[in-house]
Amino acid sequence: MKMCSQRQALTILGRLNFANYVIPQGRLHCRNFQRHLRMLRNAHPRRKYVLPGEVLTDLYWWKHAVSKCSLIHLPQITHHLVTDASNLGWGAMLKDTLLSGTWERNQQGWHSNLKELVAIQRAIEARAEDLKGASLLIQSDNSTALAYLRNEGGVKSARLMKQTREPQSKDLAKFLAYLHVKERFKPSTIQLYRSAVSTICEPHLGKKLSEDIFVRHVLKSIAQANPRSRGPIWDPQQVVSWLQNNVPQEVTYFEASRRCAVILLLASGRRVHDLTLLRISPQHFEDNGTDMTFWPVFGSKTDTAKHQQSGWKLNVHEDERICPVFWIRKVIDLLKIRRLSFQQLFITIHGEPKPASRTVIANWVRTVFKAAGIEATPGSTRSAVASYNWIHNVPIDMILQKVNMHKKHFRMITAHLEHFTRK
Repeated sequence: MKMCSQRQALTILGRLNFANYVIPQGRLHCRNFQRHLRMLRNAHPRRKYVLPGEVLTDLYWWKHAVSKCSLIHLPQITHHLVTDASNLGWGAMLKDTLLSGTWERNQQGWHSNLKELVAIQRAIEARAEDLKGASLLIQSDNSTALAYLRNEGGVKSARLMKQTREPQSKDLAKFLAYLHVKERFKPSTIQLYRSAVSTICEPHLGKKLSEDIFVRHVLKSIAQANPRSRGPIWDPQQVVSWLQNNVPQEVTYFEASRRCAVILLLASGRRVHDLTLLRISPQHFEDNGTDMTFWPVFGSKTDTAKHQQSGWKLNVHEDERICPVFWIRKVIDLLKIRRLSFQQLFITIHGEPKPASRTVIANWVRTVFKAAGIEATPGSTRSAVASYNWIHNVPIDMILQKVNMHKKHFRMITAHLEHFTRK
């Protein structure tokens, strides 16, 4: 949490204002700081306040922008754009080309200043390819919209400021390329940044940014430049053999919990996180003597408003050392006193009792893998089980249903396999 007093903020902002003359878009990235200062009380100049997230984001931008430079003289005007907006729609003329559009229902109630600013944006977006590298002169009958463009935002209208700062697809693409080339972030981290930018934008803009062809090409190039390395799929039988050949003399909390977790993953092919959704309450758990059934609570990766993962039916195995029913009963019995009122199947085994998190369960599984000589993550169990079943001719639809594959992914993978295995 970053804190700053009013006096410190004024000092920083004064220096940034001086640098605005040579830093492109510097004024734009001072506006949030200026709006924040307007809300501080002058009576306490030394009292420290928490800086809002948007201010910290702009300061981070400044940290990387100080090395940028700008032109001494403005380039010669190459294009002339005239725009206007009404209650029903907008219109524009770029050279001899007429452009127009209508407002959606939720946009018709916008203030006229916002409509005029959006009209300019829509006109530029419509001819973005023709305007690359151009110097544009904009003519509009709305002085407020022109002022926000000329002054790179303002501090009076938060809505107009937001519209002025809304990123374009080319801005997002450049930002993602910067993260790859300069910051050397991994493709997965860059995808996270792309998702974050799209999420904080307006819904219509976020979707447009994510689906833009240029942004997608940049992400594809980044992924190809750093291909994801995949380790070999390990044999689940190796873990089963270790469980059978290493029977503990004394079954502790730890031993029962880790063996139960591993056996459930091997038997179900589900995700490690799905183990945190298992409950032993009557409405989520049935023990019929020869088999058990779990009905997981909502929270799986594939759960939606219309779909929830299926139940887990576990049968008694003849070998007690790898029998899921035996080890589930062992965990319930051993942790009966420690469990208190918790209904989760897995709870912590040290310190204050609480439901075991995905990280805790994964660490239990990791100890079994290490003892069995397997160098893989706990999350790889799902792919290992699916591959093992495929090699042993288990029908593909049974494999995908067993590992709780989402319906759309189920159809996609099935279609691919039918194509490539067709004689």
